[in-house]
Amino acid sequence: IGMAILIKGSDFFIDSAIIFARKFKISEVIIGLTLVSIGTSLPELATNVSSAFKGRTAIAMGNIAGSNIKNIALILGLSAVIVGKISFNRKILTRDSIFMVLSTTLLLAFSFFFDKEIYTINKIEAAILLLLAVFYTIYLFKFRKEAAEEEEQEHETSWIKNIPMAVTIFLVGLFGIYAGSEVMVGNVISIAKKLNIADGVIGATIVALGTSFPELAVTIIGIVKKKHDIALGNIVGSNIYNILL
Repeated sequence: IGMAILIKGSDFFIDSAIIFARKFKISEVIIGLTLVSIGTSLPELATNVSSAFKGRTAIAMGNIAGSNIKNIALILGLSAVIVGKISFNRKILTRDSIFMVLSTTLLLAFSFFFDKEIYTINKIEAAILLLLAVFYTIYLFKFRKEAAEEEEQEHETSWIKNIPMAVTIFLVGLFGIYAGSEVMVGNVISIAKKLNIADGVIGATIVALGTSFPELAVTIIGIVKKKHDIALGNIVGSNIYNILL
């Protein structure tokens, strides 16, 4: 049941994102890199803010590092294995992937240098990361219409007829993604405990994988719908916003 909700939620999420791209004449690449990637990164954001308020900042850093590794190694790898081949817009490689690598390098530099203690991020460094998130978003929207004309020409009829309906479907899809993930992870943990699997093993495997379900479902559904730019933009954008935001 959890998996069915997750898949249908992802289906709605992608369909509504495509409508936003068409109605506002924004490239699907940009929609994937911003709206979709931030939407699927909300669990990481909520976990990190909660951990920071509780003073458990190591959890926050571990969550970011682990999520970004899984996004590339697990989600992109599994998606490509399932569909055989992923085609994507050149800009994702020449512009966004480079920015993703630079963001990761900056995080490492802040962790090791510019402070009296290593393995820390101070408030000034954090402010720089947030400013870069704002800069990257503004910079992206300068390219909002790239390839939008070509995408419009391939335009297929959609069952979503207007923007209020698209917003509603988007929110329903987002809720379905998280509700489906929660149901799946909760029940798998319950099964694992009944089989006497240690909590540490459950946390390192099932729970870690569970936090990646939104990205995984949205990426695979995007590729199945032949919206590769939304799917790949989701992975690259999630990694960038996980670090900066």
